[in-house]
Amino acid sequence: MSNILSAWEVYDDMVGALFWLASEDIGDGEDIIHPNFKVLWILIVTLLRTIGHVLEKVDKKKNPILRKIIDDKYQEWKADKDKNAIYWDFICEERNSILKEYEIGIDYKYENDGWEVYYKDDDENNALDYIHAAEHWWKQQLKEIENTYDSESRKAAN
Repeated sequence: MSNILSAWEVYDDMVGALFWLASEDIGDGEDIIHPNFKVLWILIVTLLRTIGHVLEKVDKKKNPILRKIIDDKYQEWKADKDKNAIYWDFICEERNSILKEYEIGIDYKYENDGWEVYYKDDDENNALDYIHAAEHWWKQQLKEIENTYDSESRKAAN
């Protein structure tokens, strides 16, 4: 697989921040919330959305084959918003809420002698589950773009 996408650099930074977030304590005792968790959440959500911007603003300009593949991939995401809900309903929505209104969709709850953090009204799934799903989704999308690029480049060379 080629390593043509600059979006991988952003992805790698996001994964690094995710490891940092996963090691952070949410709070001490019932009354104290650590600010690092919130700041790292903002950073990770922003980086998740930045991956798409780098695909659009940097990677598409590298060559016509890549431009078409990225355009087609974006159209695929738009055509099946249910299949790509993590992109539309979490990555884009949470990023826009943070950057445009400074509304952060995490909710802290002290349960069973420890802090839990949930996303919006979903009290069944830890907020980190959304981040992990988004990370997995981007990894899959970037691999598919590069695999298609490798295949198309070989065809064009023959």
